[in-house]
Amino acid sequence: MRITDKNIMKLSLAVVLFLIISCQSTTTVQRSPSSFTSKFESCTQILKDFFISNRELTEDQKDLLYQFDQAVEFEELEAIHSQMKQWPKKDIRLFLGSSQLAKKLNMTDHEADFYVYRIKDGGLSDFDRDFLGFPRKTKLTALNEYRKTGIEIEGMIENPSVNTYKVVADLIKEFYSKRGKHAVVYDHGTQSSVPIEDIRPYDEQELYPKTLYSKENEKFYTIELRFGGKLEVKFDESLARTPTNHLGIEITSPILDKPLDREEFEDLVQFVLSKTLKEYPEEGGIHIHLDAPDITLEDYVSFLKDYQLAEKRIMSYFEPSKTRLVQPYLITKQIETLESLGQPKLNASRFSKKIEMIRGPVAYSGRHGTVEFRLFNSTLVVDKMRTMVDFSQRFLDLSLKRDAAFLRWLSSDEPLENFFKL
Repeated sequence: MRITDKNIMKLSLAVVLFLIISCQSTTTVQRSPSSFTSKFESCTQILKDFFISNRELTEDQKDLLYQFDQAVEFEELEAIHSQMKQWPKKDIRLFLGSSQLAKKLNMTDHEADFYVYRIKDGGLSDFDRDFLGFPRKTKLTALNEYRKTGIEIEGMIENPSVNTYKVVADLIKEFYSKRGKHAVVYDHGTQSSVPIEDIRPYDEQELYPKTLYSKENEKFYTIELRFGGKLEVKFDESLARTPTNHLGIEITSPILDKPLDREEFEDLVQFVLSKTLKEYPEEGGIHIHLDAPDITLEDYVSFLKDYQLAEKRIMSYFEPSKTRLVQPYLITKQIETLESLGQPKLNASRFSKKIEMIRGPVAYSGRHGTVEFRLFNSTLVVDKMRTMVDFSQRFLDLSLKRDAAFLRWLSSDEPLENFFKL
């Protein structure tokens, strides 16, 4: 048969159709809790991987890619950019698609296209670096791939008649505005008109005296940032039993998608929140949400069983308060509930109703498409918070990958200190 452009196009369309059909068949057996998003992203990734795998970098480009991924400081990348500037755009795009550093920056297709444009245009400005999420303090070689993360910090404000939620929101705004994020505070009025004690069981109301209730409890502020980030300042009912002249407060981070996002939030905690708020480990906690659109029902049950095997070591290391809902039966109850479903095709809302009613030290949130680690005590010490985030990221990823070294550690009696060396 004579090979013509028409035949090549027919062959290409046949390959794409085959990949789409294959993609569909591989994602309907085990539906993700956030099924549509996960399925769409999985199919898209299969197609992208196919076309990238059928194009190759030259040997010189591969050598330059190695230098790019091994760069310690951003300044080293600038010399590489000057060489890449002469390449066709499609070669630069392929280069970034093959880069481990780009993966560690969680670089999206849109951001990669922007990076290509800036390289061709002469290089990245400070604004461009921030937009792409390059860290300011962390060495590039110290970066790791990580899931998008959200952090909730529960604490207290002292003398709430002066130090209101609005004061805290304005301090957060000022911090990010000085970083070039042009933050804006929005007052959402009240999040609830029902006093905390009125929604508690009658026999518990004496634990939540009305003297602890304040109109400030109802206030809800968001701080919206340039590039789309958003923080929240609000009350949480678990913080109702604060000492006299204190009021519970919850700070919700923006989605920490880039190394720079995480650096900035850690700076916010160290230089602003730690000087404005007080820790409340007796009742408050640190909740860490990890993006998990790719997790299946089977994955999540395996993850829960892994947590069970490590539970005593985790509790011994982090020493969570009894109020953190760390009772082992809550993990067992989640597993029993999920296994009783017989692995049907799930949608996010049905999954949420089944599992979010049994929130323990770890939980799945169908509303957010995240796995949430809820066992940690409230802290405003950045090093402690960083350890909590790193542990959560690492434990979830190694469990999902069924990493051999991780599984050996699980089956041993080695302490959690050894886990951090995996």
